[in-house]
Amino acid sequence: MVERANYDKFEEMLTLIRDLSVDSIGLTYDEIAERLGCSRKKAERKISFFKQYFEENLEEVYDNQNPRTKRFFFTKPLQFPREHLTEDKIIALDTAIKKIKDKNISSPLKDLQYYLKQIMSFHSENKHKMDNLGYKSLKEECVLNPHPHIETDTEILENAKDAIFYCQKLDCLYKKSTGEKKTYTLCPLGILYGSSNDYLVAYEDKHMNTPKQFILSNFLKLKIIDSGTRNQFKTGTFNLQNYANESFGAYHTNEKPLNVEWRASANVAKDAERYTFHPTQTITKNANGTLTIKFKANGLYEMATYLFQWRGEIVPVKPKELVDTYKNMLDTASKSLENK
Repeated sequence: MVERANYDKFEEMLTLIRDLSVDSIGLTYDEIAERLGCSRKKAERKISFFKQYFEENLEEVYDNQNPRTKRFFFTKPLQFPREHLTEDKIIALDTAIKKIKDKNISSPLKDLQYYLKQIMSFHSENKHKMDNLGYKSLKEECVLNPHPHIETDTEILENAKDAIFYCQKLDCLYKKSTGEKKTYTLCPLGILYGSSNDYLVAYEDKHMNTPKQFILSNFLKLKIIDSGTRNQFKTGTFNLQNYANESFGAYHTNEKPLNVEWRASANVAKDAERYTFHPTQTITKNANGTLTIKFKANGLYEMATYLFQWRGEIVPVKPKELVDTYKNMLDTASKSLENK
């Protein structure tokens, strides 16, 4: 579900775009912070973002009254960088446009509607994703995602998202599963939302070759290290989708994916055929009405837990480790009931 914080952040950025476009003498960092109701540091990060992606459009001049104070303004219409606009950001942009309409703020509206149309056209080859925009663009109170989960502190989540977007490092205090508290300097790469836990995928500052996962709700502190640079680190060839494809569910083991095979009974074959269990899956219809589902991934515990939902109608066939994990979890659950 796209969060209201995402909508508000886009509205905030669009308000700043408007103000920097219509104010002929430009705005200082302090004036931006005052208009947006944020800290000066946050105002500096926003200008840093504009410098990075809209450098040709952003003019930087010194104030006539105070030679040490800089003013910023846009000199011509913006061209949005398409490669940095994910599906969620497109949805948020669409929602922000609706909010601007509701508030009768007309100045950037025509350009923004044009940009959104261009972006949607650019993504037309991914139509199966765009089909979801209709219901995701509804107001948040009309779209819910109820499931058992641990709440993540809103400020921690927003700092993580900002750091990912701006390639900023994070100063973190993390509580491990053992109870030990440890400090990290992290280079965040993305967020994976799981059924029970949400994970921040990041490099440790001193280990930039191997991405690691951190449970978002386990962060006691997570703050952006603001050094004033545009990009504090480079993501290299890392691709979040490829990374996620190596495991089942959100938890990633960093081990070589296994060849997995499940069998769905004839009773649930029609329903199972409609599911995307994993991005790499192949589904084969068998003569007896059953289905054979194959894919490559890690996450044996997550697979076994998921298969319980099918009440024995979908069972693991390969690898042996998965079958053993499934049986052991069944035995443990059965014994726990017998002991009561």
